[in-house]
Amino acid sequence: MVRLKSSIACLCAVLLAPTLWGGSTSHAALPNESLLCPEDPPEQDRYSYLRSLSLQLRGVPPTDAEYALLDDETDVPEALIDQWLTSQEFADQVVRFHQGLLWNRLDVQLVNAGFSLRREGGSLLYWRIQTATAYRGGQVACADTPVEYDPDTGAILTQEIGGIHYEGYRLINPYWAPETTIKVCAFDAQEAEVGLSGVPCGTLTGRGDPSCGCGEDLRYCRYGAAHNQVIDAMGRDVDMRIEAMILADEPYTALFDSPRAFINGPLADYLRHRTKVPATVRVDPLPLNDYNIPPLEWTDETWVETSLPQHHAGILTSPAYLLRFQTDRARATRFYDAFLCQPFTPPAAGLPLEEDDSPHPDLQQRAGCKYCHALLEPAAAHWGRWTENGAGYLNPEDFPAVREDCVQCAYEGLACGDDCNRYYHSEALSPEELPYLGYLKGYVFRRDDHMLNVEAGPSYLVNLNLMDEDLPQCAATRAVQWAMGRAPHEDEAAWIDQLASEFAASGYRYRELIKAIVQSETYRRVR
Repeated sequence: MVRLKSSIACLCAVLLAPTLWGGSTSHAALPNESLLCPEDPPEQDRYSYLRSLSLQLRGVPPTDAEYALLDDETDVPEALIDQWLTSQEFADQVVRFHQGLLWNRLDVQLVNAGFSLRREGGSLLYWRIQTATAYRGGQVACADTPVEYDPDTGAILTQEIGGIHYEGYRLINPYWAPETTIKVCAFDAQEAEVGLSGVPCGTLTGRGDPSCGCGEDLRYCRYGAAHNQVIDAMGRDVDMRIEAMILADEPYTALFDSPRAFINGPLADYLRHRTKVPATVRVDPLPLNDYNIPPLEWTDETWVETSLPQHHAGILTSPAYLLRFQTDRARATRFYDAFLCQPFTPPAAGLPLEEDDSPHPDLQQRAGCKYCHALLEPAAAHWGRWTENGAGYLNPEDFPAVREDCVQCAYEGLACGDDCNRYYHSEALSPEELPYLGYLKGYVFRRDDHMLNVEAGPSYLVNLNLMDEDLPQCAATRAVQWAMGRAPHEDEAAWIDQLASEFAASGYRYRELIKAIVQSETYRRVR
């Protein structure tokens, strides 16, 4: 039986053949053999193959000189493929592919509005509208005159007009433009680290203390879109981790267990000074030590490689990943979809309806929900020590599995502190939740055999799926999708199994996986 092309010419030839040649459809009887499809799609010739390889591995077509190299060759030399696989262009291609898996471009607010500076029209005064009432008695800027201080106490002098206390300005070189001098209202330009009320000025509670300002060189505050540089740096950090893994020919598993991270000036400056003034998300408690943060200033565009503490799990605990997927369930879901090829989807027949008027609060036991959540909940627990709606780390020393002050306030009806309200289960809305009062939220409704997940972290989840071979199988599938530009066909399952097996045997070398794909007959038949 001949295989039909999906072209009009081939279709017409087959449809007309019985009429023109007495109904015979045998290959020997047809004079228009050029219109028939071959049994298998023909392989690309060496020139077409070179172009496909170059576009796939480097993102650009071959040069004239590279085409000319094939004139004396019967095929694309393997040495040329190896050269391209070790190139910066190939690393860039792999990075772009993984951006589609990780979605590591962010749109979040990092610094609270109370620490946001604005510029006042023609006077070019910089001030904070959110805290102006505490300083001046109204949401107005200061006077456009130099500040004056009391010679005895050093207090800022003001002039009262209509109930508003106007002070003057100070000249400041802000951290985001240290070579520029700007006028900053004196109350906002205060440099104290601790306010008169005893609160640290660079924290959320410090914004209401009139003796607190933006700190030295305005380090606690932000202006305009300057902090987009921090958000961009977080995404770029993930790109650089992937790039480093490829260029060093490290195992693919380095994405999940390497302590490597990259920090530039804006990111270092943010981590040192502004994580305590969060807005919609928190990078607090700080997930790395002070010595892990290179001594870079905001304006330093240098990228420095640093080594992260042991509790990290590569890109799965990077700020970009944690802030892009802000709940533990979302983090587990993305990992299962992107790296295990196991999206959480309902069965084709749909989910059963919930008949109970009081559905079980544990989604692992709720009808309709347990289909996915029996797996998703214990998987999400691996991120139980990473803050939701943020990228902070809850270390076991300061945040034990059960905290007595959180147990006490939960059971005795006392006011719970910020830590208990934010990170611990401090309120039971059903009888089933009572045993978990005072527990870190990651432990709630965990079975005994899943308690380990919270402390073991995402690295343990990766290792489990390496042993089950799900991760190398998915990596091979994703790589085939990328190289072929389509989803794998059913009859390619055995080939992908072989690729996954060879990928694992190679020590999870991604270059070797891609090389095996682009040198295959299947790839050479792609048009």
